[in-house]
Amino acid sequence: MSNMTHEQALDLIAPIEQYLNRPLPHLRELAEVNRAGLEQVLAIRGPLSHHGVLTPAQSAVAKLVATQFQDCGSCLQIEVALAVTAGVDEALVRAVVAGKPEQINDPVLRDIYHYIHATLLQQNHDELLQKLSKTLGAQALTDLAIAVAIVQFFPILKRVMGHAVSCKVNHLDYQPLPLATVAN
Repeated sequence: MSNMTHEQALDLIAPIEQYLNRPLPHLRELAEVNRAGLEQVLAIRGPLSHHGVLTPAQSAVAKLVATQFQDCGSCLQIEVALAVTAGVDEALVRAVVAGKPEQINDPVLRDIYHYIHATLLQQNHDELLQKLSKTLGAQALTDLAIAVAIVQFFPILKRVMGHAVSCKVNHLDYQPLPLATVAN
């Protein structure tokens, strides 16, 4: 049980909402009814930003593909904004979001796209796994696994809490996060 007050919990959420430039009602509900749970959820923020040995583009491709599988438009918008803020080429982000791997010029990034896509569809991906293992190494594969697993946490949390339904977005904003731009 958390000793944190409701106001203290909201004080933890406010800067996250400000950084992401959007309200986070699922976190506000946790602040109201389950502050110990909120502390656990907020502890996941560290692994969310973990890239390990992956480049920002490699991590973004994996996270964008995985987020799309969870069918949460607001979560996808956050990942798009985080990728662009991290300096990932907008054309790459657009190609991944559009499901057009043929428009991904870098063969390693294209392989990551196909590997994560096949993995999430539970399709045979042994050839891609071996190829990426040789190209990127074992540590990068574990970093891909962490990125894919962690990025799916919030869409699932929101859906189970009743804060998300199938929410394909008609328009994504490909702008960096406003506060992140100021901070850099």
